[in-house]
Amino acid sequence: MPIQVLLGLVFLLTIQPACTHQRRPTGQHPDAYQLKPWSLATAGIYQAVVAGDLNGDQHPDIAGGSSVPGTVAIWYGNSQGGWSSPFMLPTKGDVRSIAIGDFDTDGRPDLALSMLGDNPGIQVWLNRGRKGWKRGPSPAESEKLHGIRADDINADGNPDLISAAAGVDGPGGIRVWFGDGQGDWLTDVGPTVRGEYNDVAVADFNEDGHLDICGSGIGPHGALRVWLGDSKGGWSDLSPLEMGNFYALTVGDLNRDGHMDLFAGTYRNGIRIYLGDGRGGFFRLSSPVNKKNFWKVLAGDVDSDGDQELVASSLDSQGIWVWKWENGGLSPVLDYYGSSGTYYDMALIDLDSDGRQDLLAASDGQGVMIWASQTQVRSLATVTFGTARVPFPDKGEKLFPVDPKENEVFVTMNGRPQYKIGPEDVLEISLWEGIEEKKYTVQVRPDGMISFTFLQDIYISGLTVSEVDDLLTKKLGRYIRQPQVAVRVKEYNSKFVSLLGAISTTAGVIVGSGTSRGSRSGPGNYFLTGKTTVLQVLARAGGPTENANLREITLRRKTGKAAVVNLNKTIT
Repeated sequence: MPIQVLLGLVFLLTIQPACTHQRRPTGQHPDAYQLKPWSLATAGIYQAVVAGDLNGDQHPDIAGGSSVPGTVAIWYGNSQGGWSSPFMLPTKGDVRSIAIGDFDTDGRPDLALSMLGDNPGIQVWLNRGRKGWKRGPSPAESEKLHGIRADDINADGNPDLISAAAGVDGPGGIRVWFGDGQGDWLTDVGPTVRGEYNDVAVADFNEDGHLDICGSGIGPHGALRVWLGDSKGGWSDLSPLEMGNFYALTVGDLNRDGHMDLFAGTYRNGIRIYLGDGRGGFFRLSSPVNKKNFWKVLAGDVDSDGDQELVASSLDSQGIWVWKWENGGLSPVLDYYGSSGTYYDMALIDLDSDGRQDLLAASDGQGVMIWASQTQVRSLATVTFGTARVPFPDKGEKLFPVDPKENEVFVTMNGRPQYKIGPEDVLEISLWEGIEEKKYTVQVRPDGMISFTFLQDIYISGLTVSEVDDLLTKKLGRYIRQPQVAVRVKEYNSKFVSLLGAISTTAGVIVGSGTSRGSRSGPGNYFLTGKTTVLQVLARAGGPTENANLREITLRRKTGKAAVVNLNKTIT
């Protein structure tokens, strides 16, 4: 029986049965490939992720916090490089950030969560080892808080908590609570109680032996601000580094000069990079990207070549961006982690003890994603989609001589493919009024138009997410002063492929907005979310059967034109 792929709006694929054969990993260096992710959780809107050895077995564990379903999941790592089923903390709410620290000094790492939604404030969970987790005293209940960090601000050997306050229905500013080493907290000694803040970063910026704080503000008076600490709860504020709306903050040494630098994601202004001078001063480096929304920026040597890279999580459904630091500047590394998806928090850590940094990312719709930099191609090129995980070692060879920059599914902009919105797609549009976010779910009508708040009959079919964002921002400017808008595709319904023939009927899913819309595999329709290869779409369906003839796959386009391709050219 043949396999056919009918691209509903694009093509049809057919695969015929044939003799089976084994495929071996080539053992080539992974730098030759685009890293392929796999997911610990197949659904959910996750905004927070941290990694550390929570159970003392010398293997990294992962904790992810979500707003949907609104909980914290913990995956324990093992010596084989695998993960346990998730252990769910009994929380309920919008988990925005997670910090790790031994708050009761019993030798076991504990967790602190900043929460919004039904149970705002800070939740502290004390690690009881084999006895599980126990709720500890909270330094702030019923307050709206965003980013949270654990560090020893007063240098007494006990971890303290530092958090960014939203300033809505309560104090704003930057909050600091000294820990007593017994799991309880002393009075807030933060540098300010004014302003709306998204995140905090902690480092000794002036190298005087005392920890300092940077806060990322948002709203009418938003700014990047730095306070120099004296380890006693006293603070000296510096002039704002920059006014604007900022998201997550991180620190690192990008230029390897021994001084801490600052990195921030922004609303519609790309990323921000401030190089520290070791005296509390900063030099703003020109941003490699502007007019884009990014949540977080990390510095690290992700390809193990000795040079630093910057990694940034896109809020515009454009995946994870990477730039290499070389010769005093930044150059883009295209599609290293893929170019689609919306991501928030990230962490770089060596999960598999191979000496290379792996990336964790909290995804809007696909749970917690992992890109593992393993040296075997089989592991590196594992294609995953929802619950499917089909090992296809990808040689990187193309089926067609021309790699298209645009078709009915995507268009390449600034070197990155972006999905084209179409009829029946469902959008989630966020509109901010100060720090308060209102979300609207809007479906594109069959005529390609949408109506949204003050706007009626806006034609968006064929536009990308960033183009719709710009269009709505411009049109809303007639009614709202400096509108802040964010758009994402919640359900992908307008473009699909049909698979027929020798397709496996295990482990696949039909996918809409990055979450399962129906757990199944095998022949059928599969929705497209952006630029997708034949290899990837086959993996999404559960892969070919053991006797599939991969040398003769029929692709039939909606125009009726057909082509036969040899998929063995792209795999080993």
